[in-house]
Amino acid sequence: MPIGYFQSDFKDFSDSNKKILVKIANFIFFLAEKSKNAYNWLACVAVFINCIHLSILTRKSMGLNSINIIMIGICICDLVNMSYAIYDIIFLIVHPNDKCTPPLSYAMELLDYWLLSFQDITRRMTSFFGVLMTIVRFFIIKFALNRKFDTISKARFAICSIAIGFVLSSGITLFFWLRYEFVEVKPWIPPKKCSQFPPNYTVSEYMSTMAKAYSKADQTPLLTVFTILDGLSKIIPAVIYPIFTFLLIQQLRAAIALRRKTSTSMGSRLESTKSDQTTKMVILMTVTFTISEGPIGICYILEGTLPKRSVFRDINYDLMDAFTIFVAINASVHFLICLGVHSQYRKSAKELLFCERIYKNLKTSRISVTSTTSQENVPARRIAIQ
Repeated sequence: MPIGYFQSDFKDFSDSNKKILVKIANFIFFLAEKSKNAYNWLACVAVFINCIHLSILTRKSMGLNSINIIMIGICICDLVNMSYAIYDIIFLIVHPNDKCTPPLSYAMELLDYWLLSFQDITRRMTSFFGVLMTIVRFFIIKFALNRKFDTISKARFAICSIAIGFVLSSGITLFFWLRYEFVEVKPWIPPKKCSQFPPNYTVSEYMSTMAKAYSKADQTPLLTVFTILDGLSKIIPAVIYPIFTFLLIQQLRAAIALRRKTSTSMGSRLESTKSDQTTKMVILMTVTFTISEGPIGICYILEGTLPKRSVFRDINYDLMDAFTIFVAINASVHFLICLGVHSQYRKSAKELLFCERIYKNLKTSRISVTSTTSQENVPARRIAIQ
């Protein structure tokens, strides 16, 4: 990993441009390093918040409509993604990166390999679920009076969509990760300064390498297909989010204007309010997805256009690391959005945290005290009147 950037990294530029480029590159590098440190702590906060978020979403009072099921899927994916950062922190504590620490065993190498691949699957699915939630909500509002579109509001549709997304994302990930295998290299011998090991101590060391069948994969169409698919899975959501956010806002305004003309009963007004709250919640979550996925999507586009051995490619990797912090922030704010916008979510949160029960008990005790006091005062009043 580079310590920073120097003027020698920008050979094809003039001296004045080199100085400017070095300052910009080192500033991006500085942001990337700070973001990586902050990401780990934000991920820990996100895991805690999403545990509460998942507990609220899975309550019976929240219902089992398609939007809620998709939100549960997003929450689970965020939990898996952020948990990997906690795994990294624990791993560095248990297995510090120093010369006296033995290499990982074959089982631990496999565990780290599959955990990373599973994180890649869920990371891709989070973007897919965000797009799916926005599209589903748009069609529910757009075709509210068309019974043919009632299916997309059901839990079954969301569950089937989640299953399809998981299969597709797993296929893309496995196609890439199965190209690698672990091979045993020369045994690890502790340095002389590491006195805690017995004499002639050795440990088998493993490293990941590309399988022989894929040794020339850079020239195969399959790798090109993978690169395109993986890039599209990250770029398309960043493009779709702002489009459907705009369309959702337009549909929400049209639905509110139409209801003002036609809605008269109290029941229909309450139902309209709940629908508007759900739409506003989806819009706000779509905005956060756009902020978190958009910059990273642009970086993936640049990765596909920049030459492989280029300093600008390294700078682009630093930008990805810097923008990753928005992913952790996005995983944390969904709980706050739902709590601030959706009344049914707030009610479920109160029930979960026993606030509602305590409130009801206090209210009941106040009523009983008031009624007892009024009954005791009746005879006294009658005596006073007599």
